[in-house]
Amino acid sequence: MPLPPPASLGISLDEVDTPALVVDLDALEGNIARMAKAVEGGAVRLRPHAKSHKCAEIARRQIAAGAVGVCSRR
Repeated sequence: MPLPPPASLGISLDEVDTPALVVDLDALEGNIARMAKAVEGGAVRLRPHAKSHKCAEIARRQIAAGAVGVCSRR
């Protein structure tokens, strides 16, 4: 039986069952867009390191924003 999520939208940080990943989505999306814009039209292609976030959803968002993939260490 799966465990309930450690947090849900609208609860205070004091109520979050830790450890839990808590992300400011506005900041995340802004950072992803900023990196994509920084390499747009240039001679380099963006391939961010997934080891910094270790999160498949963040990697998918980076690729959707123009990254050619992600670097990972196996």
